Amino acid sequence: MVELGEIVEVVTGGRGESLHIELESGEHDLHCFQAIRNMDEVLIANFMIFQDAVDEGGYDLVIADEAWDIDQYWHEHPELKKAKLAWFTDFVGYVPMPSGGEHEAFLTTDCNAEMIEHIERHPGVRDRAIFVGGPEDIVPLSFGKDLPAMRDWVPRHFDFAGYIIGEHPQTFGSRADLRERLGLTLLFISHDLSIVSYLSERVAVMYLGRIVELSASAELFRRPLHPYTASLLSAVPVPDPGRRRDRIVLAGEPPSPLAPPSGCPFHPRCPSARPRCAAERPPLAASEENTRVEEFGRLVACFYPGEVLERRVRIGRDPSSRRRGA
Repeated sequence: MVELGEIVEVVTGGRGESLHIELESGEHDLHCFQAIRNMDEVLIANFMIFQDAVDEGGYDLVIADEAWDIDQYWHEHPELKKAKLAWFTDFVGYVPMPSGGEHEAFLTTDCNAEMIEHIERHPGVRDRAIFVGGPEDIVPLSFGKDLPAMRDWVPRHFDFAGYIIGEHPQTFGSRADLRERLGLTLLFISHDLSIVSYLSERVAVMYLGRIVELSASAELFRRPLHPYTASLLSAVPVPDPGRRRDRIVLAGEPPSPLAPPSGCPFHPRCPSARPRCAAERPPLAASEENTRVEEFGRLVACFYPGEVLERRVRIGRDPSSRRRGA
């Protein structure tokens, strides 16, 4: 477009959605869907920055790559639309996780119903809605109770762009095939430990920007050694209403990475901390907990690895477990 003499500008600003979700959800992202529903303040602030730029710039076309704030408020107030809108996305709706129960199913259905109502009530807001991918990439599920099937609704409201690379990513083979053929290593960064356990062969757990535990995935999820790792795993939901985890609820708030505590940065919140922990920083060192021969050993930055589980420290234990006499 620049070569044709068109003026192209990128408009960004305000606090990002990811930061808002992190602040709303806490360390473990267990309430992500609720956080999304509570982000009106962030979306409005971002939209006002965008709307001011459009009003002043006199643009002919807005290319919105999943700019949810623009889409939301132009559908709610179509009179504010001052330019044509080309909407790009590979996301068309929310799907609840089985572990989220009825509340999450209700929440995702409500989000989807609002989105469908916006688009069908004001179909002209999006001049072009483009799904990056093909029809086969739409999951064969419904948007929720009493809502249409995704594979029926999406083709009526989106064009399909296919892939920039010219073919479906699945044609490249599985991750195992790519690793063997290309020597490929995948670095996956996430707060969702369920996905981490599924995708990763080795896991590095970080606290305040430093690795505190490095281990084969199966060993780490079987028996975490660092107390921070143990607290994270204790917060993972169990998709079984008859089972509950003994939560390890940490005291206090994470300190600033700009002014970390002396010694071990985790010691102010650690239920097993001792005077040595405040005076010395533990190195990321090999642990005697290696239970199998592997190329890289198990590493943990802790003077007393595994003690939280061995002493069965429980802070903020679920009251229902006491009623069961556990």
